[in-house]
Amino acid sequence: MVLLAIATSGLFSLSVVATRQSVRLQNTLPPSQTISINPNSLGEPAEAAWARKLGVFADLEVDERRIAKMPTPFQAGFDRVVDNSGPNFYSHHAQDSQPWQTQSNVPDSFGNTITRLSADQSHGSFAAYVFSNVPDGEYELLLHVPRSPDFGVAVRHRVYFAGSFADTIDVDQTVDTRDTEIDGLYWQRLGVYHVRGSMIAVQVIDTPGSGPTIVCDAVRLRSRRSFDIVAPPIQSSDGSVSVTVELN
Repeated sequence: MVLLAIATSGLFSLSVVATRQSVRLQNTLPPSQTISINPNSLGEPAEAAWARKLGVFADLEVDERRIAKMPTPFQAGFDRVVDNSGPNFYSHHAQDSQPWQTQSNVPDSFGNTITRLSADQSHGSFAAYVFSNVPDGEYELLLHVPRSPDFGVAVRHRVYFAGSFADTIDVDQTVDTRDTEIDGLYWQRLGVYHVRGSMIAVQVIDTPGSGPTIVCDAVRLRSRRSFDIVAPPIQSSDGSVSVTVELN
């Protein structure tokens, strides 16, 4: 069990207890008992880094009575994967570049295959994972690729919502990043986002800094984790408020 203290916007603090043994918890928290709830913006680099690691934010939207508001609907149980071998994965190779190739029977891959590109020639090739008909909500994007010292060291991933650019993440495919484990596979968290729009795309781009080989395997989109209050809000003498919650 890990206890984290997170300062938020200089007004409140949030204590979070995270445990693997958490059961699925209630979808929303009673506003009358809650000062702090999950997520927020990618405005602050420190908050964005913490969010990508833990899958939650600690920013607040607060009214005059200091009661938190839910900025987007909570889509409980939403969990979808786009695999490199599925119909929602697309690839395109640049002129004078080798085409993307599918490789089977790859250890530690999702669905037993990967799609790879030798990126030592002309650049500009790309691939994309596309999620359609996504309801408005708060989601985390998770990436799975097998790791190897022969793969790319800074593979560019761009996130789009309904065709509009949202974020850029450079992924080191040589390093085994274990942000979260699902069904025996480890996934790297690309970010946590407020989504308003029915389509989300993650584009993988071959750039000069990518490295010798770019690999695509699977991207997962799932609703943010539910949580529950395990101790009531406590207000200190300086006016700050803390609440302890448990994440599943």
